[in-house]
Amino acid sequence: RNNNRNNLSSLPINVTRIQSAAPNLTIGTETRKHFFSQRVSDDYHGCKIDDPYRWLENPDSEETKSYVEAQNKLTLPFLEKCPVRGKFKARMTELYDYPKYSCHFQKGTRYFHFFNTGLQNQSVMYVQKSLDDDPRVFLDPNKFSEDGTVALRGYAFSEDGEYFAYGLSTSGSDWVTMKFLKVDGATELPDTLERVKFSCMAWTHDAKGMFYNCYLKQDGKIDGTETSMNLHQKLYYHKLGFPQSEDILCAEFPDNPKWMGGTEISDDGQYALLSIQHGCDPVNRLWYCDLKKLPDGIKGVLPWVKLVDNFDAE
Repeated sequence: RNNNRNNLSSLPINVTRIQSAAPNLTIGTETRKHFFSQRVSDDYHGCKIDDPYRWLENPDSEETKSYVEAQNKLTLPFLEKCPVRGKFKARMTELYDYPKYSCHFQKGTRYFHFFNTGLQNQSVMYVQKSLDDDPRVFLDPNKFSEDGTVALRGYAFSEDGEYFAYGLSTSGSDWVTMKFLKVDGATELPDTLERVKFSCMAWTHDAKGMFYNCYLKQDGKIDGTETSMNLHQKLYYHKLGFPQSEDILCAEFPDNPKWMGGTEISDDGQYALLSIQHGCDPVNRLWYCDLKKLPDGIKGVLPWVKLVDNFDAE
């Protein structure tokens, strides 16, 4: 976000030309004041970069709302009268309206695949007892909400294929609510995990629970429109059938609040592999824990072995 902002801010902006080119754009008094006066400059290695739109980074301010409303009043009438808009929509709809299949994949004794009839907002997951069996709907994300604003965001089967965890995202938010199903009969379970974000979904091979990530504390709203930074991500283990309040903290990084650590389970089920990232660079630390050496099972922060404890490579 900062890189994009700086690149845009380095462009020469002539406010007079903008307003003269759009004489019908009515901007509220407060917004007009900010439009002209809220100029901010950053000094990057001795080079000053103007950022006259910094105030727009607060999406909830009255000034921003007024500015967006004024922009919409200018733009929407033009788009609605565009003579080729309908033709483009009709042609693109025609081209995209065809059946779409994913590859089949096996989980436990069952086979699954996704199918879209053509114009469904989200593909539907189907289940088969065998590849010769007729497919049955297992999970239809189009039924998550009437207005289509809730989407499937990640899923994970237990190793035996008998349990299914899946994430729900509202209005494109990165915040996810996790739900669980018993695969036989697609029976919904009461387990619900909140405040999940940038999370792994890793079942232990005994199907007793799953590792996931969440942020317990977040100031302000968490609907996806917030602009504050998320800090202190934690790794938890959720025991199936228990409330989230009893989940077990397995890893945290109090001295490095920006670190994020996702876990996966080795193919033999013996090791939990923790990949720790910092920012968007393609590098990570790699820690592991031998789950078979936990005599009492997962009871608290795991005794991680720091196999690679730097951010030198991926």
